[in-house]
Amino acid sequence: MKHQLLRRPRWAESLRTRLILLLFGLSIFPLALMLSLSIVLMRQDLMRQISKAMTIQASTRAAEITLLFEQQFANLSSLVSSDLLFRTVQLANTSYPIATSERQAYKQALVAAWQHGVTDPLIEARVRGPLVAELYSFQQRFPTFEQLMLTDNQGFVVATTTPPQSIDQSTQAWWSAVQQPDGSTFYIRELSSPEQPNTITGLFFAISVLNPVTQLPMGVVSGVYRFTEVKQRLALYNQPGQPQTLFVNGQDYVLSGSAEYPIGTHVAVDVAAAPQATAMLTPGVPVLVAVAPLASSELAAALDPLGWHVVVVQPEAVALQPITNHTLFLLAGGALILVLLLGGAYQLGRSVTRPLVRLARTLRGHNLREIAQNIPVASQGEVGYLAGTIRDLAERVLASQTAIEATNQQLEQQVADRTAELSQMVNQQTSLLESRTMLLEQIQAMAMPILPVTDHMIVVPIIGVLDVQRATQLLEVVLKAVERTKVAIVLLDVTGVPVFDPAAVQFVLSISAGCSLLGAEMVVVGIRPEVAQTLVNATNSLPFTTKSSLQEGVLWAQGRSRSAWRQQAAVKH
Repeated sequence: MKHQLLRRPRWAESLRTRLILLLFGLSIFPLALMLSLSIVLMRQDLMRQISKAMTIQASTRAAEITLLFEQQFANLSSLVSSDLLFRTVQLANTSYPIATSERQAYKQALVAAWQHGVTDPLIEARVRGPLVAELYSFQQRFPTFEQLMLTDNQGFVVATTTPPQSIDQSTQAWWSAVQQPDGSTFYIRELSSPEQPNTITGLFFAISVLNPVTQLPMGVVSGVYRFTEVKQRLALYNQPGQPQTLFVNGQDYVLSGSAEYPIGTHVAVDVAAAPQATAMLTPGVPVLVAVAPLASSELAAALDPLGWHVVVVQPEAVALQPITNHTLFLLAGGALILVLLLGGAYQLGRSVTRPLVRLARTLRGHNLREIAQNIPVASQGEVGYLAGTIRDLAERVLASQTAIEATNQQLEQQVADRTAELSQMVNQQTSLLESRTMLLEQIQAMAMPILPVTDHMIVVPIIGVLDVQRATQLLEVVLKAVERTKVAIVLLDVTGVPVFDPAAVQFVLSISAGCSLLGAEMVVVGIRPEVAQTLVNATNSLPFTTKSSLQEGVLWAQGRSRSAWRQQAAVKH
């Protein structure tokens, strides 16, 4: 049965429309404007603070890395100026004949001897001499230095930790660069990986050895410097949630970085714009950047051409996280204002909501059938429209209840059938699990048999890996067998154990201690050489007897038993 409803109220007459317009006009626009202005101002202030802090961080860390280089190369300078190195290179320089032809012949002899290896007397001192030992010792104390080598004023190798292919290094550009009397005393170039040219693995350096009197070059110390200390220092800075510090070369490739920016990553940054402008080091991820060159130092002349600098990076989203707290505070204040406005709207709409209250009272205490038959349809705007809607809804609900009850009965029957099937499947699975458990117990019992040999001796063979579970079970089985049989000797055969680790040794020691407490003596047989080594490393003294084979163990046990019987017989007589 359809009831004719009153016309729907026009949009301007709707109570809902009036309340929404009131809340929207009094709260949404002012709150949105206040929140937007606050976020913009706070963002600008926070950006200034972050930029200043990151700039200070970049400068400070650049100074620390510069100091680290100075300290490392100061250690190298102490090696270059050592007496042993000076005497060695001076001796090498004076060993060349004065005549040009004789000197050339001597050089050719050195080249030929170098090709023959260290067995040649001319070369052995250059590879195994006292200075070589000093170079090795220096590399151990300062692992950042590798492949140290000393050449004389003719370019020939005097001492080295990594012998090159040729003893003559005078044709190398680095040797010529630091050997000239009026040239630089320090040479540096970057080393890159052959597979990845942009991945810088370290530095190649060369330093002149100067005569303390004439200040002329006497030789050259060269080697490789790795960024190990720099990586360790950056690891202290690059903590989760903190700005990431990158060590970058002049071509904007990372020399030492973090998990987000590994070595070899290209991080092109506009040094003039940073840190006021953001950069996109990772596509789609805006970040804040601060750049600082290495500080001035004694190494500046050699390091400045490389263009090394420190870059401090932080994702913009992480840097601006404090704005979220301020936003939440503003939202809480806006929510409070909305609550107050809702209270005013409630008082304002109370006069028009009273008809709704009367309609609710009419609905109380009536079922759907009574509501469909008796609810009055009044012509009071929204109230009349609501009453007609409720009546129509009640009729549709009554019409659908019959169909729902039929459907429920079908579902209940299906659930009952399915429950019976599941119960049967559970019973089957339970039976299978019980059978599997019994089978596993039988297998475990067969895996560790107790073999009685005589009334005074049993044999316990072990086959397979002796893990924690098996070792625990073995301890329990052996002790119960000793207690039950009252034997005096237990032969533990480990021939079939493939791996005998320290944990297995501890379990064997536990079994031996348990047998001793029960009055039995344990003998371990079938010990292989690697098992013996494991036992020696595990304990200084073995609390049990060992035999190489089961046969030897049985013979020893029988002899032990006969001796015990003779002693008992002697005591009786």
